[in-house]
Amino acid sequence: MPESFLNGLFAVSIRALCLVALAWLLTLGIRRASLNHAIWMVVLGGMLFLPALNLIVPPMPIPVRLPALAPAAALKSLPTIAAGNTVRQPSIPVARPDAPPTKRRNPYPIPLAAYLAVTAAFLTRLALGYWRVRRLVRASVPISTPVLEQVAVAHSLAWPFPDLLESSGVRVPAVAGLREPVVLLPPGWRHWDEWELRAVLAHELAHVRRRDWAAALAASVNKCLFWFHPLAWWLERRLAALAEAACDEGAVRITRDPRRYAQLLLAFASRAPFAQSGALAMARASNVERRIDRVLNLRLPAGPVVSKGAWALLLACGIPILCAAAALQLTPPPPVPGAADWEDAYPMQSLIEGWAMTPADAQAAESKLAAEPGDLALRMKLLSYYFQYAMHQPRLRHIFWLIEHHPESNVHGGRQTGLIARPNPLNSHADYDRGKELWRSQAQIHRDDPRVLGNAAAYFREADPFEAENLLLQARRLEPGNPGWTRRLAILYAGAIGIDLAPVSPGIPGRPVDAAFVARARTALETAQEAELAGTAGLMLIPIDPGFYEDAPWKDAFDASAKRASAYAALLLERARSLEPENPRWRQPAGVRRFSSPSAASTAALPVISPAYPPLAQHARIQGTVRLSITSDREGRVTQVKVVSGHPLLVPAAVEAAKQVTTHPDSVTQVDVPFTLSR
Repeated sequence: MPESFLNGLFAVSIRALCLVALAWLLTLGIRRASLNHAIWMVVLGGMLFLPALNLIVPPMPIPVRLPALAPAAALKSLPTIAAGNTVRQPSIPVARPDAPPTKRRNPYPIPLAAYLAVTAAFLTRLALGYWRVRRLVRASVPISTPVLEQVAVAHSLAWPFPDLLESSGVRVPAVAGLREPVVLLPPGWRHWDEWELRAVLAHELAHVRRRDWAAALAASVNKCLFWFHPLAWWLERRLAALAEAACDEGAVRITRDPRRYAQLLLAFASRAPFAQSGALAMARASNVERRIDRVLNLRLPAGPVVSKGAWALLLACGIPILCAAAALQLTPPPPVPGAADWEDAYPMQSLIEGWAMTPADAQAAESKLAAEPGDLALRMKLLSYYFQYAMHQPRLRHIFWLIEHHPESNVHGGRQTGLIARPNPLNSHADYDRGKELWRSQAQIHRDDPRVLGNAAAYFREADPFEAENLLLQARRLEPGNPGWTRRLAILYAGAIGIDLAPVSPGIPGRPVDAAFVARARTALETAQEAELAGTAGLMLIPIDPGFYEDAPWKDAFDASAKRASAYAALLLERARSLEPENPRWRQPAGVRRFSSPSAASTAALPVISPAYPPLAQHARIQGTVRLSITSDREGRVTQVKVVSGHPLLVPAAVEAAKQVTTHPDSVTQVDVPFTLSR
């Protein structure tokens, strides 16, 4: 809550600057003070009402694509450690490997408390000022003069006219009050001649006619709320100066003597160098020189008020601008990976460097990390190293630290940084449950941050798919314009349905499936109103060519499973085509029903990929095969390369070479890229 409030306050401050820039451009060619004042009043209203508009107006995010750190599809190619394997675990002295991660303190309550304290002080000061004015009005003596009625009629004021009071607490004429405005005159007003009294009342009644007292109060409240923003202070002074200029124009229009009116302003300014707090004084020394110069240069004095038609035009133009300012996300959040770019979000370079670490390197890295805990790249290197050697305790310590201190980071969700709900040598059920509680806590604390919700959903997608779905739906509501969340939902649904459609055979180990969630996923996809949801799930369920099990004893089970997946994928793609008939992505690929072994012709036609041998892998004497899944367009050009398996040092070269080949049009082809060292 404190974070959201302060972030919203900062966003309003930035948007207000945009409104000021637009208003400044509009007022450059306008000399009429009343019209300038009306434009700046719209800006003031926008600054006051933008926080409420942020809650009402649906957000319109501006999508920004940040460059990927590396082609990190090779993240999945790191070897999986099966249960029962004997793994070499080098001995590395790590400081307190079992110590629980330190609790991160939330820094936001302190700035929020400071903001509220200063705001309360400013509001208290404002209230005291207006309380003093009220006491001043109560202590004043009512007076009357026929000039008041004459000037009020000239200003088209409705009856009853404002009260005229004599007060020993003011040294220059002033106006106070909103519902029952009064004009305060100093005790020496009886020595003025009729023209001077007419000029004074013409100025003060112009303030009443324009309701400047209410405008000044709104500007003061705005300054109290945005005391940290120089714009709020400047806007208060600007509106006060324009109000005085507009009233000067109205007074000169009635008195018809600009020179004498200027002399009157100078006389009043010399008597009261400072303004009365909470009241609108006729003149003060701080701005009298500019006002006199303006009065003497008036050619055709305009009226002190803006017509209703002009106000209607200003509001008709201003309200849509304010709504747009509230809706547009001027500071777009970091991109959220979708189905296609999920693999490109990880710091691949750190993982590769961690793979090549030695025990001495790991010990030095731990010592450095103790002094600089915020070095995420170094932490990722250690996670890669601990994952390689199945050193679960130091690995868990870093994973829990990342969840607690950087739940928004894109390092979560990979093999090195993830925990598995099923039994495995890298974490226990208790470890997974601890991570589950940490993610639930972070999702609650950062419920307005879609990045955290997405990372939490990735953690829960296997053990609790309903919770993962709920988190993704929350993230999509926060970023309705980001298609990545729809793709993530499609992946979640397709994953559950894919497990349900998997082959059933006594010799094939299976994963538990939540029948209730599978039913929920099928209903959501089959009734989807978004082509992205149904189509992405359909593409995910297309069976991959299963020729590798041609001679396996469970071939019949795999064939039956592939037929079921193929039929359901076609159903979902048909649903997507009905929603977006012109989108070529939803054309059923040629391989959607390929569930038999490839023919000799198709095998012979596979593209030949000849990558350059990476020098680092060659020096380390690393060889092997990288298996790639290549997607092509109508022309046979490669549009997407996914890594199925392979060593991290060999993957980048294989992927780069695969992008240069040509293969079957509109197909998904699996290709093996061998790397063999010459003897």
